[in-house]
Amino acid sequence: MGGTGRARRAKRIRKFGTGVQESVRIVNKKLKLSEEDALQPDVPFRKRQKKKKNKPTFETPREYNKKLKQAKKDNADQQNLASTKELSRDKEKYYESLESPFEVTSDTNSDTENFVVEQEDSASQESSLSGNIGETSFSDEETKKNLFEDGSMEDSGTEELDIERENRLLEDEKRLEEEDSKAEFLSNTVDNIVDAEQVATLFDNDIQRSIADRKSRIALVVQILSDFKSRKDGLHSRSEYLSLLKTDIGYVYGYNAFLIEEFFDMFSPLECMEFIEASDKPRPLVIRTNTLKTKRRQLAQALISRGVNVDPLENWSKEGLVVYESRVPIGATPEYLAGYYMIQASSSFIPVLALSPQEKEKILDMAASPGGKTTFVSALMRNTGIVYANDSNADRIKSLVANIHRLGVENTIVSCYDGRKLVSILRDLDRVLLDAPCSGTGIISHDPSVKTSRDRPDIQRNSVIQKQLLLAAVDCCNAHSATGGIIVYSTCSVLVEENEAVIDYCLKHRFVKVVSSGIPFGIPGFTKYRGKQFHPSLQEARRFFPHIHNMDGFFVCKLKKLKSGVRYNATQ
Repeated sequence: MGGTGRARRAKRIRKFGTGVQESVRIVNKKLKLSEEDALQPDVPFRKRQKKKKNKPTFETPREYNKKLKQAKKDNADQQNLASTKELSRDKEKYYESLESPFEVTSDTNSDTENFVVEQEDSASQESSLSGNIGETSFSDEETKKNLFEDGSMEDSGTEELDIERENRLLEDEKRLEEEDSKAEFLSNTVDNIVDAEQVATLFDNDIQRSIADRKSRIALVVQILSDFKSRKDGLHSRSEYLSLLKTDIGYVYGYNAFLIEEFFDMFSPLECMEFIEASDKPRPLVIRTNTLKTKRRQLAQALISRGVNVDPLENWSKEGLVVYESRVPIGATPEYLAGYYMIQASSSFIPVLALSPQEKEKILDMAASPGGKTTFVSALMRNTGIVYANDSNADRIKSLVANIHRLGVENTIVSCYDGRKLVSILRDLDRVLLDAPCSGTGIISHDPSVKTSRDRPDIQRNSVIQKQLLLAAVDCCNAHSATGGIIVYSTCSVLVEENEAVIDYCLKHRFVKVVSSGIPFGIPGFTKYRGKQFHPSLQEARRFFPHIHNMDGFFVCKLKKLKSGVRYNATQ
């Protein structure tokens, strides 16, 4: 037998060659192609080999810098030599003037003219030389190639001119960048110039102004107040501008005078306007994956197949999904009814993440309805341990129980008590979450009635209740817990009286300390406000604003209980 098929094929190729090789040989012979242009057997017919051109070899940055330094050194030497010759010539003229003082002027002028003529001649020669070099370098291909080949630059003058040209190009580029920056600065300055005619009519009360006119006046006043020292008109004080701005804000955006004053105490005029405008815009729709039943990737795939456009939330959350568009009601999908997700604002994720619940712990949610935080805590605990879900409003308990059943939570006990009286019922808990009732100034986009329904007595009443609830939460917690002893206080308010003031009160009356919440973003809490000094550790608290973080206004503070008992100060 003739052996295996592979051996027979190899023998045939050695004798006759492959079909491709033979075809290529015939094509090259018929087209009469040279060896350089001939087709190769291992190259497809469409990809004809191009003639290899000698590519110019560029010098390395180190070689370029070395040549540049040498050129600068040569230039310095030439300048020193020229200055020495000029000095010697001046000396000769000086001594000649001592012999014939009346002929010095004419000689000097003639020498100067001759020197200027010589300079012009040399400059013209250099320009013609550089022009010739430029022409030859771009007209003649061979010369253009040889310029970059080793050993082609034998003339030091040509090499020096090339280096000088490169240096000049770098300097021109730097100069253009400086001119661009100056032009940008001038354009910004022109944009910030305030029209004097508009300023003159700002305080004219005889003009009937529409909402659009008032908005333009708000923008102009904010622009003036941002740099009042250089933009003031000299006729009105800063307080008059602020009063005008607050009046327009109340008229255009519908806020009462109390909330406007509170916001202006917290923010600058520019940031206050950003906060007010952002509070009127709806926040992105966010859903939280119920990890007791599914994973975020599986849920996203299921929703996308139903025509829902979703994306993962920020890196700080592993459960959140942002819904951009949906062909079906997001609260009526089969996945929602099966308990695969919960419609929940991204800001309400943060208190639970700060609480950091562990498995097999006993945890209390003092204000649990409608159940978003409670079910999130149970999911992080993987349905182990015990979660006490309490709410003082019996009507809200229904939605809490419904969500608990829908999401498959099994470790929760629901109660309806006043949170201030839970100390007599629940004790020795590992962690306590208090999302306290508040004015809702951080969720105005959800409830616009907050703009007009909140006043000073409401805030004071809320502050008292919040302080009582926080002290009760601390008393329910076990300071000797092996894994916990943690209390998390949160509100959906941005007012200091409901946030930092409450925490500062708790620090003075209980043995607790503020610890880091572990949230990687957010604004630090206030330590000074309206002349009041809060505890320095309040900078560990975190604030979230709609105009900065694109979420509801929120406050979160994490406390660690040190020991039981009541702390009395010196006055008490």
